[in-house]
Parts: sequence; C-alpha cells; structure tokens
Amino acid sequence: MEMLNWLNANFYRKKPDKNIARRAIRHLKKLEKTQLFSPELSQMRAAEGRWYESLIYEMLLELTETTGKVKYVVRKGADAPFPPIEIKLGQNGIFYSNRGDINIRGNGQDIAEFDIVFVDYKDRICFCEIVTSASDLKDMEAEVHYKKKLLSYLYAQAVVPFVLFSSVDISRSSIMRRLMRETESTLIITPTCEELKNVLHRDSIRGVPRKPVENNRLIGIEKIPIKRPFDYKKLHDMKRDRTLEIMMNGGGKEEMAKPDEIPPVSKKVLFGALYPSAIRSLMHNRTYTMNSKKYVYDDMKNEFSKMVLAVDIPEYEPVIYLRSKKKNEYLKIVRKKSGELKVESKRTPQMTGFYLWLESLRPTLGSDVAGRYAEVFLDCAVETHKKGRAEAAEITEDSKNSAEYPEKSRNGAKPDKSVKAVKSDKSVKTLKAINDSDKRGGRNRNNERSGDRSGAGRKSKGDKTVKTFKTDKDVKSAENGKTGSNGKNDNNGRNGKTQKPQSRRRKNKPNGNKTNGNMANEGKVNGNGVNATGTPNRESGSEAAAPKVWAKPKKSAGKMKSYAERSMRITEE
Repeated sequence: MEMLNWLNANFYRKKPDKNIARRAIRHLKKLEKTQLFSPELSQMRAAEGRWYESLIYEMLLELTETTGKVKYVVRKGADAPFPPIEIKLGQNGIFYSNRGDINIRGNGQDIAEFDIVFVDYKDRICFCEIVTSASDLKDMEAEVHYKKKLLSYLYAQAVVPFVLFSSVDISRSSIMRRLMRETESTLIITPTCEELKNVLHRDSIRGVPRKPVENNRLIGIEKIPIKRPFDYKKLHDMKRDRTLEIMMNGGGKEEMAKPDEIPPVSKKVLFGALYPSAIRSLMHNRTYTMNSKKYVYDDMKNEFSKMVLAVDIPEYEPVIYLRSKKKNEYLKIVRKKSGELKVESKRTPQMTGFYLWLESLRPTLGSDVAGRYAEVFLDCAVETHKKGRAEAAEITEDSKNSAEYPEKSRNGAKPDKSVKAVKSDKSVKTLKAINDSDKRGGRNRNNERSGDRSGAGRKSKGDKTVKTFKTDKDVKSAENGKTGSNGKNDNNGRNGKTQKPQSRRRKNKPNGNKTNGNMANEGKVNGNGVNATGTPNRESGSEAAAPKVWAKPKKSAGKMKSYAERSMRITEE
C-alpha cells in the first residue's frame, strides 16, 4: 500500500505539459490523430479516450524515473514490438495485440486486456484500469475482479495491487467505494480530457512519429513470464464437464456457482454444437428477435448452419451462437428478462481466436442436453414472468372482493358471496333498471369501481339530485377535447389514460317512494338522442346530435358503491 499512496500523492501534484501531451499522441493511429479534434462528437470522444490512456502511460513512465517504488513499466502502444505474434488456436500466455495492447490469451482467444501493467519494488505484478465515463461501472467491477483472480493464479500472488485512473469524479459511486475497500486498491481522479487537451491544438498532431523510445524503466512482456503455465482448453473442459454433470443430474445455477477446485481462468463455458434434432427441441415454442423480426425454427434452419450453446461465468447466463449461411459471422443470442431471445452482437473473423474456436466445434449435443439446457437457463425467466403475472391477478381478485364486500374485507373475514342471493323482487327490478341505464350510458362495472373521476355529474349533499351544467364554457371545453387531469388530451400536458365522461346513478330519496326522473328516459335531453354524459346515444339512432350537456369536472369523487351493496340498501329501506 506504500507504493499506491505514493502514486496517489504524486499524480495529484503532477500537471502534464505540452511535451508529455504530444508524446502521448505517438501511440495513436493516423486516423485517431485526425479524429482527436473532429467535429463529430462520437469520433472525438473515442480518440480522446485512447489519447488519455496513452497520457497516463507516459506520466507513469516519467514518474518512475524519480522513485524506486515502481521498478518497471511494461511496454505498450508504440513502444511494443511490431508485428506481434500471429493468433493461433492453442496459444496460452501473455501477448501483444496488433495495436500494442497487453492481452492474456487462452486457447488463442483474448480472455483479458490490461491498460497498463507495471512491477513494484516488491517484484509484484500490478495493473491499471483507465475510464473516461461513469457508465458501465458494474461491468467494470466484474472485470477487475476477474483480472485480479487471473493474475493471482498465473503469477502466484496472494495480492494483486490495482490502480484505477478516471477523468470523471466517480468517488461517490457505491461501486467504487466497494471496490476501493479491497486490499491494495486505489482511485486516482485526474482533470477531464477537455482540460488536459487544452495544451494541444490541431497543429500539435503533426510531426509525431509512431516509434518506440528508449528508457531503462521499460521492459517487454518477455521479462515477466507467467509463473504457472496453464492449458486454457483443458481447464475449460473441466469446467464444462462439471457444469454439464450438475445440469443433467437435476441441479441448477445455485449449485453450479458454488466454489470448486478448478482455477478461475474461464469466463465462458462452450458446451458444444447441436445436432438438428437438438435444435428443433431447443426452439420448440421459442423465438428470437432480430431487427424487429421474430425467427422460429424453420427460419433458423434456412438461414443458419450451426448452433453453439454456452453460458457466461460467474452469472451463468445463457448465450447461443448461430453460424450464418450467408456471411462469415456468428450471431450472439442472449436472453431478455421476459424470456425471449434477442441478438446482442456479432462475432466475425476479426475476433480471430474466438472465431476459430467456434469454427472448430462440431455437433456433439443431442435433444436431452438441449432440453435440459432450456429448462435450466431459458425457462427460468419465463417461469418468473408467469409467476409475477399470477401474483398480479391474485392481487386484482382480492381488490375486486374488497370493493364488492367492504364490510367483510375491512374486518379481515372472507366475503360471503351468499349475500347476493338474498334480494327482494323490488331490488332485482331496480338492479335490472340500473344495468339497462348503464348500457345506454356506456358504463361498465370496472368504471364504476374506479370511481366517477371524470365528473360527468355532481351529486348534491342535501337532496341527492344530479346537477348538470349547460354553460358555454362547459360545452366549449367538451368541443376542445378536454378529458380531465388524467386525459391524454389535457391542455396542461399531463399524461394519463383518457377517461370517458360518466354519469352518476339516480338514487331513491330517503322515503323510498319516488325517484328523480324516469330511468328509462334519462338519456333524452331536449328531445335529442343524447345520454346523460352529453354524448350522442347510439341506440336512439341520432348520430348527428351535438353534445348539449357537459358535466363539470369534480375535483374529488368518492368511491362508488357496488351493485350488491346498493341493492341491499334499497331492500333495507
């Protein structure tokens, strides 16, 4: 930790000048140099990120000349040897990429890439990660954990020191606080890329050749050989066999994720390619989406020649690779939360190592493995989705019972549905008349339970009469399409579902002898076919009648009584 504290203190004090900023440009390719001051924001940000990474490398190299805390910095970028070793299947170890990045390969594929690698005064391998954005911090945390485990195994180190450089302040992030609490980890925040780039201008990119420099603190990757040589394919197959054994014996993801004695070098397990019968079994009642088009088994049979099953570790999320018949590429299929499959990305020959590995796989898996794979990794999301829908339906049913039988529900007892059968002839006739009135008014029981919030009528507290408004303002509001505070066409721009105007039900007076108006004729206003809501009555056949009455919206409407409760009250009266 002494070395990390020294780096923290000195990086904050060091301000990069024009010379070191120009030296960082030599690591960029010709196209990236021109994009460093590009008017296209996306291109400029990408070039700035590459330049910022090179700047940190140059600053660290300059700081090592003044201290013994850091012994060596591993060459990268323009300082790396060119051309690099060609990628082949079976390669395991540390290699350079085409642009000078430091990679660890397993079976020919790059399994880890390191921004900066250096050696401290205790001869320990340390690494740095560099970020210029606060996004995707969770994925970065998983990458850091994997790289620590990988270096710890390959170099036989109990602790792997780690430094995170950032051009944005991410110190308040919970992910960063959790990451920095780990042993031998530190965060160094520098000025933003825009501030650091102020020492440069367009002419600064000229005359900076891409060639290595001589420095006694620079070493190549051959000076830090791996202490534990490994066979990635062998370790991968051990992990694959263990996962398949658990899966075929009825185990799930929880059992697969338990720690084992296999070294943690694999990030992905490739189970193998499927026979045609296994593909048919896997895609039974399943589809995947690409470019807004859903593909079924027949489409896959016509467009793809191979299907490879895999899972990502340690999440054990399913991944399927499809070999296109038309192009030299594999489509990477992942699962959405709803259980559907979608295309996430492509694997092309540019990803040489992994592409060659996929090409080398031949069909080895049958229908039994494909079916079990679907049960463990694909159907779990569908079951969770269905379970959530079932719980929602149960809650809705409980709410329905609570609305129909409020007295019973408030006391916590189950609603007694036999109450509905105890009705007098008078209450049955009244209920029938109410139902007929609802049909003319365009209402249903769901609208009743939700309450009359559109304010189609206002009930007076004294005599329980329905008061309607015929002012010019109300009619004008109706013609302008106002729908209330929850409507989509509200002039105030508030969102919500459009609600149709609804009318209050006319009820009996306290003496129970008379009603306010004839229910059978309450939809007639001034001789026109208009119902109580002010909309044309379709049953009357008069579609051309304009709204004559528009109810004044009520600010707060009480809950409507249910049919059963109102009919029971009428019976009691």
